[in-house]
Amino acid sequence: MYDLFIIDEARKELAHETAYSKKKWGPAHGEKYARDLQKNIRALKENPRLYPQRNDVLPDVRLKTFKGNRIIYTILEDQKRVVVLAILSSYQDIDAKKLEERRKQ
Repeated sequence: MYDLFIIDEARKELAHETAYSKKKWGPAHGEKYARDLQKNIRALKENPRLYPQRNDVLPDVRLKTFKGNRIIYTILEDQKRVVVLAILSSYQDIDAKKLEERRKQ
């Protein structure tokens, strides 16, 4: 099993997606969506290689889709750690330069 680390920017994006869901579909749905999204993020610890590398976005990043969100992460094999770099709406563009900066943190 891998450790899981979510960088601050991704935590803010997660909070934003949760707030959006609550506002758009109501508190009960928003809470369930947030729990399910977090469960999907935590599941990366079990098998982080389940999702394909997306070298077209940035070398050594992977992308997991959950409903209307994309969870973008990398694996630090030497540390046995999964690092979540971004949690974006499927409508947001993926900015490779921002991801690269986040990966350096």
